[in-house]
Amino acid sequence: MSSTDATVIGGTEVPPGDAPAIDGVTIERELGRGGMGAVWLGRQTYLDRQVAVKALTLAGDEVFANRFRREARILAGLAHPHIVACHQAGMAPDGRPFLVMEFVDGPDLKKHVAAHGPLAPAEAARLVAEVAEGLRHAHAQGIIHRDVKPENVLLAKRPDGSWTAKLADLGLARPSQAVKGQDLTAAGQILGTPSTMAPEQFDDPDSVDQRADIYGLGCVLHHALTGEAAFTGRSFAELVASKVHGPSPDPAKRRPGLPRELSALCMAMLSRDRAQRPDYDAVIAALRRPLTARSVRPKFLLAVLGVLIAAIVIGALSIPGTRTDREAARQAEAKRAEARAAAGSQQPATSGQRPAASDQRPAASDQRPAASDQRPAASDLPALAAPLALFGVDYDKRLAGWSIADPIAWGPLEDVEGFPIAGRSGEIVLPLKALPGRITGTVRVPEDATHALIGLRDADGRTTGLRLLPLNGLIASLVSLGVDGGDLAGAGSATKDSREVQFTLTISAGRLTAVLRDAAVAKPMVIDLPASPVAVVLSAEGKQSTLFQDLRAEP
Repeated sequence: MSSTDATVIGGTEVPPGDAPAIDGVTIERELGRGGMGAVWLGRQTYLDRQVAVKALTLAGDEVFANRFRREARILAGLAHPHIVACHQAGMAPDGRPFLVMEFVDGPDLKKHVAAHGPLAPAEAARLVAEVAEGLRHAHAQGIIHRDVKPENVLLAKRPDGSWTAKLADLGLARPSQAVKGQDLTAAGQILGTPSTMAPEQFDDPDSVDQRADIYGLGCVLHHALTGEAAFTGRSFAELVASKVHGPSPDPAKRRPGLPRELSALCMAMLSRDRAQRPDYDAVIAALRRPLTARSVRPKFLLAVLGVLIAAIVIGALSIPGTRTDREAARQAEAKRAEARAAAGSQQPATSGQRPAASDQRPAASDQRPAASDQRPAASDLPALAAPLALFGVDYDKRLAGWSIADPIAWGPLEDVEGFPIAGRSGEIVLPLKALPGRITGTVRVPEDATHALIGLRDADGRTTGLRLLPLNGLIASLVSLGVDGGDLAGAGSATKDSREVQFTLTISAGRLTAVLRDAAVAKPMVIDLPASPVAVVLSAEGKQSTLFQDLRAEP
């Protein structure tokens, strides 16, 4: 327990009269007191170790006494660095149950944020990941906490001066599979803290599972990032309504500049539909992943504004809009693709403006260098030695290794054979450990999609790949996209009557070649790679999900 747990009284050196008498423990002072119990700072004399002693202040209350016993038994079976440890438990001579627990000499997260403001995104991610690891361990032992909130996250100093998180107060925890005689709540009884409780804890408390703890952890992450509660209301009814009917709160709206992937994760954890919340493995992986900086230097603001205005004017394909907007985008791309096909060019079309570096070349350099001089240097990655499936075999491991900014928008379909990956918005990225010679797979693009893309990304953030547009079947083209998503170059086109296509991408001699099976135009499409690829990218936009299946890398 923490020195700031419960309501701080500002203890005295003389033990209060109602402190429990415990063999081998000397009570030093009272730390805090609540409605039914109190916490004291104590010392185990034989070990000369500071401890927190928690005991009821009212004797004879059987319900709270049973909860005390249950908390002791649960803690005794949970040995984890991010869960407050229980050293001893028992009954005092006056009949009150007590717990002798690990003493955490630091504040709880809520008080720390109140005193110092919201945490830096990286620190918030690290601390919440630690709590998630503790909760995952508890769930593996069959335990659901049911009251995950900032007040129950205690902070302890590490030797290097940074904080580490400890999950406390398992008084409301229960086994995930109820055992006769161990469930201390009546059927339908609501328990928890309303501001951090999941919607199902209000309307179906008997079916609560670990996903309610994921929701509570999302509230903790939101509070750590913004310094504010994720949900508020002027009344209990208003608070519940915001959880049951309202959207997931976006912490980036309260604190602009937060990393996009961290905001998206928080919103996914706070989904009112528990089936849409990520599991512990996905949460921990996302929180442990390096964050993307969102700051924009002032000298780039005009450039960014220009890109945004241009995107609005031309109806950029990457921005989903009305059906009319999407039709116009498809038609425009179709016309460009037809023009490229008519020209019979397999070389990338330039964007109309040379890179700044070319303006500084002497006149003698106007002659275009040989194609081999334009190709990227050899990759630092080793060549792929054997075929490799890019999606995992098991349903819960299908996207293992992929970077997923929005877990709600991407995931495997459980009820479809082969568990295809469904993507509705944004992108997912898989870092390459070895450079493949080919990538094959199948994509099905829904009619209302804006686009889908299978591509390769280089270390500078440029993406080159196969873009698919649903227009009277599919129109496919090879494109090279800048870091901002804008087109840098395009090459070739092909059409297909259906919206499902089997593709082969070949990487060779600094170029990417695409072939579509059964395409109306069988001629391969070819585009130069601006640099050696380091990752595979899947991208999709639309009201319905694009399906990616059988994605494989081959030597």
